[in-house]
Amino acid sequence: MLYLRRFSKYISENKDTNTYQEIEFVCHNSDYSDSTNRERQMELYKDLKELQKSSDNKALPYIQDFCDDSHDEYSLAVIIMDDGIIGKVKELSKEHGIEIDLYHDVSNEKVDKIIRGDMYDNLLD
Repeated sequence: MLYLRRFSKYISENKDTNTYQEIEFVCHNSDYSDSTNRERQMELYKDLKELQKSSDNKALPYIQDFCDDSHDEYSLAVIIMDDGIIGKVKELSKEHGIEIDLYHDVSNEKVDKIIRGDMYDNLLD
C-alpha cells in the first residue's frame, strides 16, 4: 500500500504530463503453444515490481487475468512514468525471453484507475 501512496503522490506532482507510455508484453494463452511461458511471465512481473520499488515508482507493472473455464490467459503490461527506465524494462524483457507486443500512450486517468483498482476487475496482485 505504501507504494501506491508514493505512486499517487508522484502522479499528483507531475500533473503537467498528460500521458505515459505503456509497454504490453506478449500474453500467456493456454490455447497457443507459442504464447509466453507463464512461469517466465511471473518472473518478469516480479522483476518489474522490484524495478518499481528501486526506481521510486517510475514503473507501474500489472497483470490481468482473462482466464475462463476453457483456457488460461494472462496479460502483463507496465506503464512507464519516466523514460529513463525504458532501457531497463527492455533489458528485463530480453533477459526473461518475453517479447514486447506493443507500445502506446495511456492517460493519467488510466494510471489513477489502475492504482485505485477500479480500472479492471481482473487485476492480479
